[in-house]
Amino acid sequence: MANNEANPNGEARSLACRASFGLRYLKFVISLVGLVLLLARATAQAQQTGSVGGVVVSTWDGAALPAVVVTVRGTTLATQTDPAGKYILHNVPTGDHVLRFSKSGYASVGVTDVRVLVGQVTTVNGNLRPEFYEMEEYEVTAEEFTEQTEQILFERQQSVGVSDIIGSEQFSKYGASDAAEALSRVTGLSVAEGKFAVIRGLADRYTGATVNGAEIPTADPYRKAAQLDLFPAALIDRVEVRKSFTPDQLGNSTGGSVDIVTRSFPEKFVFSASAGVSYNTQANLNDAFASAKGGSTDFAGFDDGTRALPSELEPFRPPGSTLPPPGPEMDRLTRSFELQQFAPVGESQPLNHNFSAAIGDRFEFGGQKFGMFAGMSYNREFFFYDEGVTRRNEFVQGNLITSLDLEDTRGVDVASWGTLAGLAYLPHENHEIGFNFIYAQFGENEARRQVGIIEPGPGNNPGFEVFDTSVIHYTERQVHSFQLNGKHTFPELGKTRVDWLASLANTTQDEPDLRYFAFVRDTTEIRNSFWQGLFPQYPSRFFRHLNEDNQNVKMNISVPFTQWSDLEGELKFGGYFSKTERTYDEVGFNYFDPNGLFGNYVLGVEGGDPNRFLDEALASPSTILQRLSTDNRYEGRSDVTAGYAMTDLPLFEKLRFIGGARYEITDIEVTSSGGFLGSGSTAISVLQEADVLPSAGLVFTPITNMNVRLSFGQTIARPTFRELALTETFDFVGGEVVRGNPNLKRSQIDNYDLRWEWFRRPGEVFAASLFYKKIAKPIERQFIDQEGAKVTFENRESGTLLGFELEARTSLDLIESHLKDFSVGFNFAYIQSETDLTPLELSNKRIFDPEADDTRPLYDQAPYIINADVTYDNGRTAVTLAYNVVGERLYAASVVLEDIYAQPAESLDFSISQRLGKHWKIKFSAKNLLDPMFQQTYGAAPDGRLYASHRRGRTYGLSLGCDF
Repeated sequence: MANNEANPNGEARSLACRASFGLRYLKFVISLVGLVLLLARATAQAQQTGSVGGVVVSTWDGAALPAVVVTVRGTTLATQTDPAGKYILHNVPTGDHVLRFSKSGYASVGVTDVRVLVGQVTTVNGNLRPEFYEMEEYEVTAEEFTEQTEQILFERQQSVGVSDIIGSEQFSKYGASDAAEALSRVTGLSVAEGKFAVIRGLADRYTGATVNGAEIPTADPYRKAAQLDLFPAALIDRVEVRKSFTPDQLGNSTGGSVDIVTRSFPEKFVFSASAGVSYNTQANLNDAFASAKGGSTDFAGFDDGTRALPSELEPFRPPGSTLPPPGPEMDRLTRSFELQQFAPVGESQPLNHNFSAAIGDRFEFGGQKFGMFAGMSYNREFFFYDEGVTRRNEFVQGNLITSLDLEDTRGVDVASWGTLAGLAYLPHENHEIGFNFIYAQFGENEARRQVGIIEPGPGNNPGFEVFDTSVIHYTERQVHSFQLNGKHTFPELGKTRVDWLASLANTTQDEPDLRYFAFVRDTTEIRNSFWQGLFPQYPSRFFRHLNEDNQNVKMNISVPFTQWSDLEGELKFGGYFSKTERTYDEVGFNYFDPNGLFGNYVLGVEGGDPNRFLDEALASPSTILQRLSTDNRYEGRSDVTAGYAMTDLPLFEKLRFIGGARYEITDIEVTSSGGFLGSGSTAISVLQEADVLPSAGLVFTPITNMNVRLSFGQTIARPTFRELALTETFDFVGGEVVRGNPNLKRSQIDNYDLRWEWFRRPGEVFAASLFYKKIAKPIERQFIDQEGAKVTFENRESGTLLGFELEARTSLDLIESHLKDFSVGFNFAYIQSETDLTPLELSNKRIFDPEADDTRPLYDQAPYIINADVTYDNGRTAVTLAYNVVGERLYAASVVLEDIYAQPAESLDFSISQRLGKHWKIKFSAKNLLDPMFQQTYGAAPDGRLYASHRRGRTYGLSLGCDF
């Protein structure tokens, strides 16, 4: 009631907006249902049909071939062979037909004169030869298509839930270098900070992320999800995104679940390799590139010890304690830090470069069949801008002023590499046991300096008007995982299938010798000062380490059955256990002068050169090195135990029911120490919950290549270790002190989905989706103070999210047969979300804007996402032009001013590849051709007051690859 009285006009506008939005959704639903009914009626089969079935084997060793795609020429009928190589196609029109069998690594085969009789099953067996054989001409169907793309869309058509899949062929088309870049092309999905998947407007806490079905821990102290940029595209076969919840998924799959499927052993020997270079117009071969000195192994993505904390400063002394008094011993200890640089220096960097290689084969040993695959990938890139802008606004004596206006220069050197090794053992055609080892390494060396006007100066002294701040920041991340898995089929038990997985994974993130240096310059008296209004006030060094281990075990059992109308269904049940342990340490030092001589003695040299600071500071008779009192430590443990049961039940020939429930137990404990708790004090946070998560869905198939999916599911979202830890850490990116909240609860979400999808021909799809999510107790950031210097996390009362998606991918021979080598793809998502402001936030905002709305969007939620591409591919030459744009997203919520939004930045990428003979391919790419301004503004409007901006430059690349 208070909100209505305070802002009746705003409430009326909000209600009108919601009513208008709801009316548009109602019209869309009515139109979609009408279209489905019309298509169902128009395609009702008047003629009688029969079936075609059989088994497909390899001509090499006679082994049954699974995952062979079987299509009927001239129709949209398609299916896939099971693990025993068997298939069956129902509803085939009577008469003579041509069947096509295709599988990656084998020559496609067409079988003519297949006669189908009314109500009978025609047996057609297939024999596929590996492509390395010299073979006679085989008949092929009229349509040429990409094998992987066709298989992916077929799997999507047969899936039990709403899903999207992007494969390695599309990675190459878009020029994606890692899983995060690839996912940005999926319908309704954006990527935050270049690492984290945001599915349908819901951030990473609402997303389950796995690799080959095994959970991967995160190396980020603030995020829950795995950092997807750690996984090189060269080692990935596909990325699967499931957007609707079914009980066999993780309980936190609210926005969706992302599964990175790595490449596995092929059906025959393969070897591939590629190498390339690229040039960024701002970063490479630029003498002004902002750089920071590092170690001899930076090129490999890890520090060689150059940045390590000197052993003489260990074991750590109590926070706030001083080291030896000023003098020779202090001088020696201070110089024991190997690196003395505090600000960037200009230094030219080479071209970006990358290479990858992979090898795989099947072989026999001791009469047993084995498969193997090994691959590795390396990439080094440089990013730079020197015309960036950083601004901050604030109210001073009732007036809105620009309190900070800085020129921003930033250079980043990124080195990453990964390796994958897989081995499979096939003791029998119905059994397979596999082992995967995955390792990824990532190192990022950042140097940044921002210089400009600060107003008002220290103590409201207008003479102090130049603010100069620098950071040298090295981040090293790694993930390694051991996975053992098995797949088994038991024909004697009605083709019951069992698959299981056990994995051990570890991620680490190190930030050694993070250096921060900031001061203000008095232009009237030409002197400098460290200002107590800054945190940290004095030149500082931080050492941070995060380690997270995960053990994951799960098993699924699928039991086929025949229901009352002789239609095949499936009962599926299983269990899951995950144990995660994390430790986080942070220790800091600063250089302190109790006599206050730094300003007059140290920084007066040449206007204040941070890189000369130590030489000058050590000449001060009172300089000391001090332990900061803000160091922190927390330990977290999380156990998640789950069991589920579900069924895929055909109610009648065109309608399936998929439903069941998952029972998931959560047990999280976080122990915090240090920081504002004080020396020797600890705090324990505990979260224990048990949830029953039901799911129900219907799949209506009016014709064989069309689905209408309707589903409901309940999911949860848990707080992260960092959010529960009662510690304070300084976030250098946001400039805020972040404090955890041990009283957080898990969020509960109701999910509703409706999708229509039409797979018009193999490799083509048209789809439209509606979705709605109601969130109880969403976890959001909350400011502790009115200055916006400290933030914490809290459960809001509720939140809602709704939206729709459109998708199309087709060949242009739909328009004209001569355009069969051209294809186009398009997807669009429109999303709206909201959560209520807290009373403190609302009252603060309405002091300066009486009509401020009482709601805001969820973090990282974009109102729209658009992807479009056009491709020409004649089998030897392939050309792709791809476009992407993501709408404005809430980046940070302001205490008093308008919230801060990241504005849209359009991306246009071009690539052309050419086959050279049988085994070689050359490729040219041009990325970020539009080179837009990346901007953050106060308020969602693109012309709002500027918060930050920069450009990234265009990148042109050339690569050469081979495959055998």
